[in-house]
Amino acid sequence: MTNSPENEHHPEWFFDGKWIVFSRTLEDKTSDLFIINVDGSDISRLTSTPKAREAYPDWSPDGTEIIFSAFGGDQSGIFVMNSDGSKVRSIMTGPLHFPKWSPDGKYIAFDGEPGGCLFEIYIIKADGSDLRKITTHPGGCGEYNKSPSW
Repeated sequence: MTNSPENEHHPEWFFDGKWIVFSRTLEDKTSDLFIINVDGSDISRLTSTPKAREAYPDWSPDGTEIIFSAFGGDQSGIFVMNSDGSKVRSIMTGPLHFPKWSPDGKYIAFDGEPGGCLFEIYIIKADGSDLRKITTHPGGCGEYNKSPSW
């Protein structure tokens, strides 16, 4: 689909099967989000945040927004933007990964640890309220439960 020398990862299908959003690692070791038509045409860069790595994108159920994780730069956490890359806003800060929309778009599941080093799976409302821990790993610091899916 692409002919880029950079690493491309974390692809996610748009619900109509015609588009894919993905993360591309750049020469400076940052990464940005892109969308591409499944025939390889119309590639568009959605993000361009200096010193940040943006990854793990996921389309909202209605296709109007994309949720993703960011690391480095000015802030780390989970962010949502319009599907054209506009209106980026923070949902929650911290070392958080793999955000996934619920099928009804009301919740977001993710892994990470908002306040420590033991990664668990959490859910929050799409507006960032009502944080709930879903798993409890029996291990110590550095252990984790990862990659939630609905």
